[in-house]
Amino acid sequence: MSKFKPTRSQQQALTAHDSDILVSASAGSGKTTILVDRIVKKLIAGQEIDQLLIVTFTDAAAREMKQRLTKRIQNQAAEISPDKRQHLYRQLSLIPSAYISTLHAFCLRVIRKFYYLIDLDPTFRLLSDDNERYLLKERAWQKVRADYYQADDAEFFALEDNFVSGNDDDDMADLIFQLADFALTTPNPNEWLAQLSQQYFIENDVSQTDFYQETLLDTLTNNIAYLKLQVQKTLQYIDAYEQLEGYYDSLAALNEQLKQIQQQLPELLWDDLRRLIVQLPPIKGRAKAKTDPEIMQPFKNLKNSITEQLQELQYKLFALDNQQWQKILQSAGQLVDKLVTVEVKFLKKFKQEKQAQHSLDFNDLEHYTMQILQTQKDGIAVAKEYYQQQFTEILVDEYQDTNPLQEAIVQQIRRNNPANLFMVGDVKQSIYGFRQAAPQLFVHKYQRMQVDSQAGQLINLSENFRSTKNVIDTVNGIFERVMDQHLGDLDYTQDTRLIAGADFPADLDTTTDVILNQAAENSTDTTNEQAEINLIIEKIQQLFADNYQIYDRQSGQKRPLKYSDIVILTRVKSLNNDIVNQFAQAHLPIVVPDAANYFQATEVRVMLSMLKIIDSPRQDIPLVAVLRSMIGGLNENELAYLRINSRTGDYYQALINYLADNSYNQKNEFAHELTTKVQHFMDQLAGFREQAPKISISELIWQIYLQTGYLSYAQGMPNGRQRVANLHALYQRADQFEQMEFKGLFQFIRFIEHIQNNQKDLAQPLEYQQESNEITVMTIHGSKGLEFPIVFLLNIDHRFNNEDSHRKYLFDTQQGIGIKYLDQQTHIIYETLPMYTAKAKQRNKVLSEEIRLLYVALTRAQQKLILVGSTKKSLEEEWNNWQLPNQTDTVIDTAIRSKFNSFQNMLQYVWGLNGQFTEDQVEAKAQSAFQFVINCKSPQKITPDASIANQQPDDSAMNQEITPLFKSTVQKILNFSYPYNVATKTTAYQSVSEIKHLFASPDDQDLPVIDWQQHKPQGNRYILDDFVRPHFLTDEKVAVTPADIGSATHLLLQKIDLKKQPTMGDFQALAHTLVQQQILTAAVAAKINYASLAQFYQSDLGQQILQQQTKLHREWAFSLLLPAKRLFTQMSQEMDDQILIHGIIDGLFRDADNQIIIFDYKTDYLDPQKSSGKHSIPNAVQEYSGQLNLYQQAVEQIAHQKVAHKYLCLLSINQVVEVK
Repeated sequence: MSKFKPTRSQQQALTAHDSDILVSASAGSGKTTILVDRIVKKLIAGQEIDQLLIVTFTDAAAREMKQRLTKRIQNQAAEISPDKRQHLYRQLSLIPSAYISTLHAFCLRVIRKFYYLIDLDPTFRLLSDDNERYLLKERAWQKVRADYYQADDAEFFALEDNFVSGNDDDDMADLIFQLADFALTTPNPNEWLAQLSQQYFIENDVSQTDFYQETLLDTLTNNIAYLKLQVQKTLQYIDAYEQLEGYYDSLAALNEQLKQIQQQLPELLWDDLRRLIVQLPPIKGRAKAKTDPEIMQPFKNLKNSITEQLQELQYKLFALDNQQWQKILQSAGQLVDKLVTVEVKFLKKFKQEKQAQHSLDFNDLEHYTMQILQTQKDGIAVAKEYYQQQFTEILVDEYQDTNPLQEAIVQQIRRNNPANLFMVGDVKQSIYGFRQAAPQLFVHKYQRMQVDSQAGQLINLSENFRSTKNVIDTVNGIFERVMDQHLGDLDYTQDTRLIAGADFPADLDTTTDVILNQAAENSTDTTNEQAEINLIIEKIQQLFADNYQIYDRQSGQKRPLKYSDIVILTRVKSLNNDIVNQFAQAHLPIVVPDAANYFQATEVRVMLSMLKIIDSPRQDIPLVAVLRSMIGGLNENELAYLRINSRTGDYYQALINYLADNSYNQKNEFAHELTTKVQHFMDQLAGFREQAPKISISELIWQIYLQTGYLSYAQGMPNGRQRVANLHALYQRADQFEQMEFKGLFQFIRFIEHIQNNQKDLAQPLEYQQESNEITVMTIHGSKGLEFPIVFLLNIDHRFNNEDSHRKYLFDTQQGIGIKYLDQQTHIIYETLPMYTAKAKQRNKVLSEEIRLLYVALTRAQQKLILVGSTKKSLEEEWNNWQLPNQTDTVIDTAIRSKFNSFQNMLQYVWGLNGQFTEDQVEAKAQSAFQFVINCKSPQKITPDASIANQQPDDSAMNQEITPLFKSTVQKILNFSYPYNVATKTTAYQSVSEIKHLFASPDDQDLPVIDWQQHKPQGNRYILDDFVRPHFLTDEKVAVTPADIGSATHLLLQKIDLKKQPTMGDFQALAHTLVQQQILTAAVAAKINYASLAQFYQSDLGQQILQQQTKLHREWAFSLLLPAKRLFTQMSQEMDDQILIHGIIDGLFRDADNQIIIFDYKTDYLDPQKSSGKHSIPNAVQEYSGQLNLYQQAVEQIAHQKVAHKYLCLLSINQVVEVK
């Protein structure tokens, strides 16, 4: 392939065939290029693009794949023979409709093609909005819960007691929703749910259960091993300080007993193991008198850590014997059974709610596709065989992020002889566990193919063509110590470690920098995160001051650093506001492509508070927020004055009490002015509360804007245009909410709170597309697939998410569910053994994904890595903590790694193994795997970057003499008059209805030109002056208008079946159907003249239409370009601007002689007795002739054939008139 010279492993990935193929493509190995080139090779060999199914992880990736394929085919076509070139060009035209999409999009195509196999209504819509899906789930749950409440179901109440905290049963809803989301990612949700309680009903010893043997035993082994390592570390510390030798015997005895437990653990029954654990002795001893506190404190920390771990085992996990656990587990299992019953009922109701909305969500797409592929007709799996024959190869990108259900779908359409599945991915970059991605699927295939060639071909792409050698050495040096199959899901070995494949100059500064913020004790000035941001600012300024050089691989030359070379990666978006503010102070340009701070905007928060108090005013925080805003207009002193005489109760009651106490509210001038403000606010609030049930939420929001002037106020604030746009977005979101058939202010507020609680945002993230010289800030997840010369990783001390450990339940695809059980008699909460096991597995999953997340972050760097964190200790103290009890040349002990709680914690032992402490820093020792340096410092005060700060003007230019040429050029520029100014006021679009009067009598090709001064268009645009005021803005009762009747009549004529001559009854039946579908109102349907519609088809024209219905076009839309100068007198005759004319013709057909005939329905009231004037037939013909003439011109221009006849169908008098 041109300009691309594949390596040996890449060549293998390009040409391998006749089996399943798994390509493990490390970061920077060019996997997308391999995918594209493999596809192009197949196309050149004669395959069709629609014989390939190419599955991507995101829609953006699918678009990029199509773009890359298009460009690659265009480039390749010039290098091949003409016959193959023609074939490639044909494939080029098929790319837009090719099977290149996400699996969800493919499932949608399957359903639209084979819906009839499962009797599915094909008129569904895709429920792509997660928030709308949530509202449907909530509606379904409310109905299910109401049924249980009405039935007074004691088992359901026990279930709620177990999982609900306080009086708010949102906890129960969260459990039901999360369990549903989990179950729906499995191939058979009901089957998976049905087996959830099995592990709770045990008859033998706890130690013989599957959950003990498969998970709990490993967890206990790691806990005992880690406890033993801590004891050994403490013994080493005692050896260094004789003052502590009084503790030695106690710790040595504990160490010996832990060793015995380690040796016997796999064989011990539960009660035997419990006895040994309970007998573990506490640490006893005494330090010598006057022992230095600096010696004593580290020892106390170690001792306390060991004691906490002992108590965790003795008083929690091993608090109960085997028989006691069996009893507790049986009771917990009964709760799980009830939970499953409720869940199944909820899923059924949720499905019904979606069916009522004619909607499917993404889970439905996958499950219905699976059902379609498995459905047989006459013993044949029709859809399955169709796709197996259709696709010669299935290519799956980012295979490591596939879930079990998606894998099952792919396996259904995959061929077996020969196998045709081509999978590309990197399990080390699987970071979407929160979307139920299952990297184990990748790992299972990887391990099988390593030992069994019959399972398929395994290809490792380890060459990294992105990064410098030290970046690669840094990555390898870290992950060979922290990643293995147990934590990370893959052993980081010779096969999976990165190999440098790119050439960089040897003199580049590629040393990995670690900068630790020296956190001050009890500092309130700045947070650690803000201090770390300042350290990044200092480092960036230093890089520019030092003229840091970047190697440009395209030019092969070094160049100075640019802001756009830098990315700052964060784990979460919560730091974005601080980053933006602090970089603005430093005058450093920055862009945040995936910012989502809509709900943090002041104006939005005020409006949401306003809506909350309209719904319920007795909410102190929202109420005071509104009072303190422009809407209430109160300051702090006024708020305090209102409260001082009503110190108890809610703040709304304080307002009521204040207004009722005339002796206090009229006490002085201050009170008098305050009373006026408060009374005005209370009157406004009362008005809004009265309106709220009567009008839509969107109209309520608009009324708030109008009556309070808040929209205008926001316009005048800094960044006013954005603020106004934010307020409009809230109004539009309310309108969308009600279009989803959800009603009520309280429901809308809950809807918004759900979006906020789930860290969603109304402002959609922007696709990353850097166009200017700015520093980029993005999350690690958002950076996947991108690369930058310099990568800052911020906040490496941020603790991993440990919320799951505090929850009352946990799910696992293999194990099922673990719960905490509340004993109703004793009110003791037990963390059941399945829950303990689930927590251990969840902890492993979280740690594995965090390890992979760090891998993704570090492999974004091309040239240099800079890691930034914080510490409360001195660097020397930290260095001592980084030393392992037993030095190792392999992966760090699992017991230690299982306790990682941050990136910094994960990295510290790697630094300890590879570094050496000097006077004020840690640097790489001679035999280190990579070059790095660690500094600990406090940030300095931010100073603006001199390179872009405001500069003083250069006065020397003011003294230069002004030449005549310069003066004349300036005058010419300042006096310039744009010659086509009229074109800037001329529309690019007109409808036929707006300009039909211009074409009333076209006797020749020169169409008349109307003076726009006479007809007064808006700018150069003709508009209708009968723009109707919306019904919701009027107070009068809505009546049926002639226009309503006319529109309804047109609709009936458009939809009526013409396979036979329609009767009056046919039209009435059609109208009745449209009323039931809420397309027509009953009031409008009652006014339609059905007899005239039936009579029309008895006319000569009506009979012609029936005879030629195969050549008939109803509601024929067209677009036509006309010169602007033929419509507007002010347009210069030299200008060739064109206006787009758009219209819809009621009907046209070709007669028996293939002549074109146009007809247009009119329902205007006409008096056939009048020969002229209003309501006469001649007047109607004159009024509408221009419209038909324009229709004629459009048809003739499009069809390249003259129109033979034009007819007006005057339905009110049952006449057809030809227009000449």
